[in-house]
Parts: sequence; C-alpha cells; structure tokens
Amino acid sequence: MAFTIKEFRDLIRLLEARPEWRTELRRLVLTEELLALPEIMRGLAAKVDALVETQRRHYEEFAAHRQEFVAYRAEADRRFAELREEMAAARAEADRRFAELAEAQRRHYEEFAAHRQEFAAYRAEADRRFAEL
Repeated sequence: MAFTIKEFRDLIRLLEARPEWRTELRRLVLTEELLALPEIMRGLAAKVDALVETQRRHYEEFAAHRQEFVAYRAEADRRFAELREEMAAARAEADRRFAELAEAQRRHYEEFAAHRQEFAAYRAEADRRFAEL
C-alpha cells in the first residue's frame, strides 16, 4: 500500500492537532537511544553547568591569590629596598670605622717608632755613662 503526499500532509495536520499522537509516533519510529537523547543532553548540560561554575570559582580563587601575591611581592620588594639601604649605610659606617682604625694604627706605629728611637738614644746614653764609671 503506497503512502501519498496528500496522506502524508493529512498525517502532519493530524499530528499538529493532536500533540499526544506525536509522542506515540516518536516511540514507534525512533530507537530507544534516540528517545533517550533529550534526557542524556539534560544530564550533559547539567554537568557542563557544574563545570562552568567550578571553573568560575577557580578563576575567582586564582584572582584572589594573584592579588595576594602581588601585594606580598610589593611588600617584599619594599622591605628588600629598605634592607639594601640599611646594609649600604652599615657598610659605609663600617668603612668609615675601618678607616679610623687604620689611621689610629698608623699613628700608634709612628708613636712606637718614635719611642723606640727615644729608648735607643736613652740606652746609648746609659751605656756610655756606665762605661765612664
């Protein structure tokens, strides 16, 4: 038995008029796998929505950690600069004190050399006097 175009159009009009018949026709024409697709797609959409939400939360957490890192890095850079200045000042002070110490040591060597000459002259004078006695 042939199915004509007129009969096909009549079927379409009937299905449009009676939505409950469409469900029954789907059940007869489509496989179980095709009929299950809407439910599978809803489940998949729910999983995608959950993944999107998880990704959004991870991005927010990342952004917060990045802000913390930027603030920490700025503070660390500031403290490092302060320490570098303090160390430069301490180095300058140490250099100044070493220069003073070197100068004091030079003066002591000069004074020691002068005392040594005085002692040598005194000893020579004492030896001469003892020789005269």
